[in-house]
Amino acid sequence: MQSRGASIPQFAFDFCQFDKLSTKDIPTKPLLDLIGVISYVGPYDYASPVSQYKLRKIHIRNQDEQTQQINLWGEHGESFDESTVLAKSKEKIVVCAFAGLTTGKFLEASSSSATQTFIDLDIPEVAQYISSYQWEIPTLQQQKPQVVRQSPIQAAGKIHKLEEISALPISSFQGGATYSCIAMIEAVIQSSKWYYKTCKTCGQGYNNNLDTPRCTCPFSAPKPMFKLPLKITDGTTSMDTIAFIAVAEDLVEKTASEASQNMKIDASDHAVALDQAIGKTRLFTIGMNPEYFSKFSINYVLTKSYPVDGQNLNTTSSAPQDPADKNALALPSPTNTNLSHSPVITTPHAESSSSVTHQILDESSDCPDVDNPITYGL
Repeated sequence: MQSRGASIPQFAFDFCQFDKLSTKDIPTKPLLDLIGVISYVGPYDYASPVSQYKLRKIHIRNQDEQTQQINLWGEHGESFDESTVLAKSKEKIVVCAFAGLTTGKFLEASSSSATQTFIDLDIPEVAQYISSYQWEIPTLQQQKPQVVRQSPIQAAGKIHKLEEISALPISSFQGGATYSCIAMIEAVIQSSKWYYKTCKTCGQGYNNNLDTPRCTCPFSAPKPMFKLPLKITDGTTSMDTIAFIAVAEDLVEKTASEASQNMKIDASDHAVALDQAIGKTRLFTIGMNPEYFSKFSINYVLTKSYPVDGQNLNTTSSAPQDPADKNALALPSPTNTNLSHSPVITTPHAESSSSVTHQILDESSDCPDVDNPITYGL
């Protein structure tokens, strides 16, 4: 029996081809395995100047010399055996197998709670790489952390007044551009529904009129998600806005399921729990989808939210500005980083703020318009 057991493989992988990753970017976030020659080992560093999360970026190459980035978050990045990889790379290629990854729309693979990393594992796929890899051995060097820590206000740069943002032409929000402001939540707008329904299994929205799932999941059940209408003010003017999912959860200090008592409270009815958001002052970034401006009664979206307790609402800028900069409302560069770092198996966001990736809402529907997705605040 012992001799029979010796022939049973200890590991079983289903390696995904790099050019097939796009097929794995689906709501259910299936786990996948990748293998390749390590060509870059990044430092274990913060994801952004204001993020509380850290990661390590690894690049691997396949036999066709295609490169794939893998983001190892938290303990997976910290425990990655960098010293062993660097030492081995001085003499030969280092082949690494990653199990239990997920992928998002930007096709960067990310770790999950199920991720495992294997360096030069004794399996046929690794042996094949070692025997047939035809390209130059990658030169690996130890990389030092580069991210300079900043407060949210320092990172925001120009802080605008709400009256300035309100006066901007719609075209100023093209390309996912957002604008920062410090404002207080004045009220919860009660004329609009404050949550929509999604499938608990895959996350796809429900049909509004029929209250039925759009997906084909065999055991679909509804889950409420915030689309909370809020009136904010900074002393110059007030603005009607929408806060989705994580931003709303931060402000209300409850999930939509908790606030609605598992949907016992209808989305058209006011829930007392929502009033928890009133009076809070935050550093917000505000965005809009110009393509659908005429379709919605509320167009401004709170894409990020940072606590700024004790900050003066009259602040015009909390970061050094170039004295020659006369164009206070210059269109900022869009920040389109991948927030699909929230697979079914939890992976941290790249931002420490409450931020949200959502799809624009159709006024005739309670759920995101799956045909017209847009990403804010990334």
